[in-house]
Amino acid sequence: MKTITPRHLKAIELYTNPDYNDTFGNMTKSYLGAGYRENKGTTHAACRLFSDPQISEIVSARNKEYKDKRAEKCDFDEAFIRSQWLQLLEDCKETVDVNGEKVTKIVDRTNANSVLRAMAQHRAMLTDKLQTEDVTEGPRPEDAIEESECKINEVKVAWLSEETG
Repeated sequence: MKTITPRHLKAIELYTNPDYNDTFGNMTKSYLGAGYRENKGTTHAACRLFSDPQISEIVSARNKEYKDKRAEKCDFDEAFIRSQWLQLLEDCKETVDVNGEKVTKIVDRTNANSVLRAMAQHRAMLTDKLQTEDVTEGPRPEDAIEESECKINEVKVAWLSEETG
């Protein structure tokens, strides 16, 4: 049975604790942060340390301990996410003067499309599933593409109507 040293425990803490942004989830940085020297075999040594069964068991226990903490850091409600998406879409627009009238145009179409796609995926309007079984009957891929494009257009229309209304 291997003796767990304070340096091992420090590497585990740096690896599993989300408060350590620079080392969290990175074996090599956690290994170095615990005081080990850097050389050309550092990555291999870090991998070997974290592959040890006793160390892996402690890492698993710590991951469970910090799971709720990580969830709290990433927990945003839907209203917050939606407001951020809408702000991103606003940032993609520009108001220009056309014959004395103010017209709003989307100037960054790539980012606007990305935001709209993310919104549609979040609302489960788009699905990216890998086909793993043989389908001899049923919907054609062309139908799925058309349906996805329709759903994207629905999100665009809904977003525009919320913005104007």
